[in-house]
Amino acid sequence: MDYTFDSDIVSDLFKEAFGRRPGDIFWSEWIEADDAEKQAIWERLIRHAECAANEERVREQEAIVAFERHVTNTILMGARDRETALRWIMDASVCNGDWEFLCYTHGLPYSYFKTSVTA
Repeated sequence: MDYTFDSDIVSDLFKEAFGRRPGDIFWSEWIEADDAEKQAIWERLIRHAECAANEERVREQEAIVAFERHVTNTILMGARDRETALRWIMDASVCNGDWEFLCYTHGLPYSYFKTSVTA
């Protein structure tokens, strides 16, 4: 059997899968595992990481829908256009003009405003 696990980056894969670095229990199991067991652990981590990535995409899409509803409501409350609505939303936030921080606070992808905001 050809093995595809990589001991040098297993910590990174664990973090992608679970959002944190592995602890002592994981490392004990990893160190004691033979190559076939390490491969099984690796494949399990990949499945978890893929699931986590899919869940993140769903959360981001839901956040986009909610944020765009917020933009629409801001326009309905008096902002003359999207640009004004975004400026008002930024001004009302704690983000001090940092569009990536605004993305973080609303659960949006960090690149969300790269094409939709003219600064």
